[in-house]
Amino acid sequence: MGNQQPDGRRRVSAENGDVYDGCWKSGKKNGEGRYTYANGDEYQGGWRDDMKHGRGVYKHASGERYEGNWMMDQKYGYGVLSLCDGSRYEGNFRANHRHGMGKMLYPDGHTEEGLFSYGILVSNDEFQVNVDKLVENQSDNATVTEDG
Repeated sequence: MGNQQPDGRRRVSAENGDVYDGCWKSGKKNGEGRYTYANGDEYQGGWRDDMKHGRGVYKHASGERYEGNWMMDQKYGYGVLSLCDGSRYEGNFRANHRHGMGKMLYPDGHTEEGLFSYGILVSNDEFQVNVDKLVENQSDNATVTEDG
């Protein structure tokens, strides 16, 4: 979709049906713009060198929606991901994965909150309490010896 037209705001359609309406610089999407994919997906927000970058909203034709930060075409930093089943994740992302502190909210009212690592909840309050108890028990059972 990139070309050597002048910088500024314009609308460009691709042969596959995708449409970009927004700012261009040096033949690349830069600044604010809206990209509508032929499959019905849509992204509106910041661009840098043809990649989603900065704040933006991506709406999937399926109903899934992400609103938050982007870096180099990937979800990165704080965002909110609303899924088709009614569940929602609020928290940090890295490389398109839930990563860092976050909270998963489910339609039945159940929540999971804690530390996520590339999409997997690895630590929460219950986990931390159990780790603290384990460390405490190990300290109680430790035998201190002195060499000499």
